[in-house]
Amino acid sequence: MAYSLDDLLNPQVSKVTRSTDNLIITTYGARGQGKTPVATKMEKPFYFAFGKSGLSGINNVDFQPVNSWSDFKSLVKLFSNKKNYEQLHEKYHTLVLDEMEILYKYCEQYVASTEGVRKIKEGNGGYGLWGDLKDEWENEIMKIIGSGFCVMFILHACADDTGKIMPVGDLKRMLPIILNHSDIIGYVRGNGSDPETGKPIHSSLMLSDTDEYFARTRNEYFVPYIEDYTAENLVNAYYDALDRQEKAEGTSTVTKEEGDKMYEKQRITFDELMGKVAECIEKMCNAKRDEEVVDIVEKTLGKGGKVSQCTAKQYEAVEVILNDLEEALA
Repeated sequence: MAYSLDDLLNPQVSKVTRSTDNLIITTYGARGQGKTPVATKMEKPFYFAFGKSGLSGINNVDFQPVNSWSDFKSLVKLFSNKKNYEQLHEKYHTLVLDEMEILYKYCEQYVASTEGVRKIKEGNGGYGLWGDLKDEWENEIMKIIGSGFCVMFILHACADDTGKIMPVGDLKRMLPIILNHSDIIGYVRGNGSDPETGKPIHSSLMLSDTDEYFARTRNEYFVPYIEDYTAENLVNAYYDALDRQEKAEGTSTVTKEEGDKMYEKQRITFDELMGKVAECIEKMCNAKRDEEVVDIVEKTLGKGGKVSQCTAKQYEAVEVILNDLEEALA
């Protein structure tokens, strides 16, 4: 239902959730720095295998091969379906999307193929399918971001024109949707090998932006870097930051269930919605305001539009009409 003045005078008050559910993490770095091994040690991981190299040398990780954009869309549909959440969440907690550059190539190939061309730049009469590519990519990535699971995106690194180390990817279409929605963006920096044993030393996760590399966290109480980058140390650093925030701001965190309720909005059924619209229309017609009703309806549905012909797919349009009718009656 539409918001009221009372909703604005008595709004929801945001609370930090004490859970890694819904946490979006992006890590990037050079090959061989331990990005994937750490991600697969997160709680109950499910690995999206783009290509064959990501899991080489790593045992006992649940995964499905993703060899095309249609494969990815199929998995996203399952993980983003709220009806599946409880059952899947019992088995999986962290969704690991490794080598995102490969997935973006899949998306490019898919969009081009739907228009019957080989490359994005060849579509739309030579003007390119860049807008279609951006929309398709964002639609599916937003679904996985909003799935309710902890999501880890993994990318490689490159230097920009200034020499600053950044995640690899299309700066206009691929990266913004990932980086803008990430709670944690960390650069995985290698620490070489132990001179005595020759064994690799765990990498460090850099979490504060510098002239050398890009990194950031939404929580200002996060440590600037994790010297020994492991899954356990990353999760501990996250909860430590929440503890520091509680102490500094005098607030308390809430459970995931309490956090979810803050964002719930009651919706009546479509039949109930149509019933309320009919009641409002009857009242206005009884008051000889028939023409006003027509104006309100056509403002949303267009010339000649009729509420009686609306289907459940037009729920939001009917909801807007009801709001306008109730305002007119008030």
